[in-house]
Amino acid sequence: WSSFAYAIEAMYIMGAVFNLGTDTFAITDPQVEAVDASISSFLLSLPPSKREVTSLDGHTDETLLMAHMVINWASILIHRPRSSLTFIRNHYKTICTHRFSAAGLPANACLSSRAQREICIS
Repeated sequence: WSSFAYAIEAMYIMGAVFNLGTDTFAITDPQVEAVDASISSFLLSLPPSKREVTSLDGHTDETLLMAHMVINWASILIHRPRSSLTFIRNHYKTICTHRFSAAGLPANACLSSRAQREICIS
């Protein structure tokens, strides 16, 4: 597939996240698991040539970068509200302000943190 096709697929998955709505209490676990499976399938189906947005010669594929950012953003949107991570605007201690292992965090917190790191690395 072309980078554009991966960007379209990422936006399709993001649309599924948006279709869930903003009321996190009304969204059921099977709905979250279905979207999460789509995100995992997207990431696992990427060929090795599409897993990195920058080639060895330093060229950046902007369309592929957008696809990576959108799919990781979708992961953040689906997992962050269900995690134990607090929002920075609340001035609580967060994973961003203190160093600690994510091993003790629930799955949603770890998945959200992983997606945030991927966006920062990209």
